[in-house]
Amino acid sequence: MLLSRNLLLMVSFIFLGCYSSFALSGGRYVGKLRPHFWNSSLYLYPVDADKTDVPDCATRELVRLQETDINSSIYAQKYSMILAAWMAGKKMDVRGTGNCTGEGDEIIFAVIPAE
Repeated sequence: MLLSRNLLLMVSFIFLGCYSSFALSGGRYVGKLRPHFWNSSLYLYPVDADKTDVPDCATRELVRLQETDINSSIYAQKYSMILAAWMAGKKMDVRGTGNCTGEGDEIIFAVIPAE
């Protein structure tokens, strides 16, 4: 009985720790995002997007894709979703890491179709 109670408490603390770190992780950008390349990186410009929880380090409008290796399958999948959404005029839900580039662009890790 005592072991199961301790196990339940431990699992609860782990869950709360994961939830709070995700909730405080970074910005969220929901809307239309225009892709463009600069210096071998994919940047997104929020054209018509709602921004929430943007970190203080994000001093510019742009967000940058976390993956920079254009040969990786993850990069290709995210780029495909971004480009398809932009061309179709659809909204995206983009989530940031809370970290920024030296130029003040938040680095994003999640790309989710919003519609």
